[in-house]
Amino acid sequence: MPLIKKDLTFPALVRLIRGYAINGSRLAEILGCSVPTAIKKMEEPKRFTLEDIYSLSITGGIPLNEIKQALR
Repeated sequence: MPLIKKDLTFPALVRLIRGYAINGSRLAEILGCSVPTAIKKMEEPKRFTLEDIYSLSITGGIPLNEIKQALR
């Protein structure tokens, strides 16, 4: 079976979140969702909503300027 590469839309955002030591369970606490949902959002960053981004900034402690740069 051939290897299929996943094409991350926003890889810099995932690197930024992991750089702040936020894993699936911590992300679930920040976003107020279940752990499997948080893991799916990390695998496919297109699933993040604006409310999720705001929660990452306020509750997660990631500066909004860094999030904006990761989304460019």
